Amino acid sequence: MTRSTRGFVLAAMGTALLAAMGAALLATGAPAAAVTGDGSNSLVSSNPSSGQTVTMQPPQLQLVFLDPLASAADATKIGLSVTCGDTSPVMIGLGAPQVAEDLRTASAALTTRLPPGLCGVSWRLSDGSAGSFTFTSAIATQDTAPATGAGESTTTTTVPVIGERIEDQRASPRVGGALGLLRIAMYLGLVAVFGALALFVTAWPEGPEYGLTLRYMRLAWAGALVSSWLVASLEAVRRTGAGFVEALVPFEWFADLGGIGGTVSILRVVLVGGVGWAAWNPRRVLDPSSQVPVSVASVAMIATLGLGRLGQNVSVAVHPIGVVHAVAVAYWVGGLLLMTRVVLAGPGGADLVDAVRAFARRSTTAMIVSVVTGILSFGLLDGAAILTSGHGRIVVLKLLAVGPMVFVTLVLRAFVHERLADADELRGRMAGRLKRATGVEATMAVVVMLVTSWAFSSTPSQATPRITAPAAAYAFREELRNDRFHVIVSLTPATTGVNAMRIELLEPRRINNLTVNLVPQAIGYAGVAISVPLERPGAAIVPGDGTFTLVAPGPWSLEITGTTTTGDLTPLATAFAVTASAASG
Repeated sequence: MTRSTRGFVLAAMGTALLAAMGAALLATGAPAAAVTGDGSNSLVSSNPSSGQTVTMQPPQLQLVFLDPLASAADATKIGLSVTCGDTSPVMIGLGAPQVAEDLRTASAALTTRLPPGLCGVSWRLSDGSAGSFTFTSAIATQDTAPATGAGESTTTTTVPVIGERIEDQRASPRVGGALGLLRIAMYLGLVAVFGALALFVTAWPEGPEYGLTLRYMRLAWAGALVSSWLVASLEAVRRTGAGFVEALVPFEWFADLGGIGGTVSILRVVLVGGVGWAAWNPRRVLDPSSQVPVSVASVAMIATLGLGRLGQNVSVAVHPIGVVHAVAVAYWVGGLLLMTRVVLAGPGGADLVDAVRAFARRSTTAMIVSVVTGILSFGLLDGAAILTSGHGRIVVLKLLAVGPMVFVTLVLRAFVHERLADADELRGRMAGRLKRATGVEATMAVVVMLVTSWAFSSTPSQATPRITAPAAAYAFREELRNDRFHVIVSLTPATTGVNAMRIELLEPRRINNLTVNLVPQAIGYAGVAISVPLERPGAAIVPGDGTFTLVAPGPWSLEITGTTTTGDLTPLATAFAVTASAASG
């Protein structure tokens, strides 16, 4: 028997074996399928019953059928739905159906508070039996939640609430547009200074001898200092609510640092001022006695641009990658600016040719490092939310702007390698052609800086908000979240009688109809529906002033619902225990 024949025989035997096993399984399953019924099952009773008016929240929906179900496992096949409301009925949340030992009684927990109005119940069994009935809900809602909202542009004061301190958010001056434009100017000023100093060390040591270089360096440094100063001032305006003129005074910056991010902004201004010692006299970056401190200060100045996410809840790797990315981009773009404005301003000798060749080589390396670290940072900050998050879409736009810039860099390097390989001077015509090419690339760099400033003002999808634990000791505190909804709920003292609650919304960034529903499992007791007046991330307090009471001891279910512009959010649910208070004992 040949090898191919043996393979065919083995395949045929395997197929026959699988067919036999399938037939055996079908044969053993036939009797079970035969007892599912003929679709004639019906309801004997229910709780709530058909036509009943309920004034207290029932803990569960109970159905009693005429004929028994096939098995307790058949409960998973029960199709059950409840809707309530007169004008716009809403779907009521239900727990997984359960079947009692008699196989005739099925029940499902009501996880959502019933709103007032007509309620319809529909059911369907696996044997095809189906039916429906209605009852009326006359349950009163408890609607309280004095709260402090949160916005994107806010200043904060504090007020004491049930033993803790919580932010009381108020609108602050809107400086986002001016701040974004100033960040672009700051980026360009910083990279111009750093790129020129780095180029003097790595490619053009003769640069500081030119008068045009001195004028360029001093103007770039002045622009970097003024823009970084104004950025720190406007950030102080947004944090403290102070006036702009008042915030220009550095002492006002320390009134509220706003976390480590404010500290980095102030440190940046100090470092820019220190680098001015070398920017005013660029020869110092080549002097062995001052080269090390100038280099360290320059790198630290640019590194602050890569630490913009400090204080946010992001991966630790984002910060070192951001620093490397900032240094590489500063060398690339800063060198381009120096080439366009100084090196290629006119014809020159061999030192200009050497500078152009050296920058063409090193800028390609800096470009590769910039692209790789940018993609890594993108992955850490946005993950798979490339097109579903605002920050992700902005970074995609940035990558589209960087693409042509990379292409021009590669073409320019090939041109320089071909045309200046054996040149010993830079002629006027060649300088003009190279200046136009580097000018186009520098213009693209400005566009990239614009998009970078825009991306910095948005929050990456992976930069989840930090959880702010309250100072008070709550009896019950739990963090609830799914892919779009993130809430922390705290309750105290979790006993019957007067209670207080804190609801902290972390996601989404916009929400409507945020509601907390609390339902006791004890039969005959009313639940509580709390309407939370938050539309943005923030915290809301239900004070312990008697407006919020828990009437029944034992287990309670808690469900949080809300809607966004794209539809209803998947509810968050949990359970907690309420003990009888000493007063009731």
